[in-house]
Amino acid sequence: MCYLLVFQQNLVMSMVELRVTVDEKLNKLLDKIVEAGLYQSKAELMRSATIYLLVQMGLIKDHLYSKEKG
Repeated sequence: MCYLLVFQQNLVMSMVELRVTVDEKLNKLLDKIVEAGLYQSKAELMRSATIYLLVQMGLIKDHLYSKEKG
């Protein structure tokens, strides 16, 4: 199942950088997934996984439609 997030054209979206530490075994698995061509980078894979998790938890909709900034 794929999720596509569509933003209004006039909405300015800023992104911040987050860094995480993973063990070597997980890092190798992420490398294999990227090498298989499923994602262009580990960063893209982790963004997708995070969005999927938030959707499954029912949290992303509240975040996207909240009027609070930041």
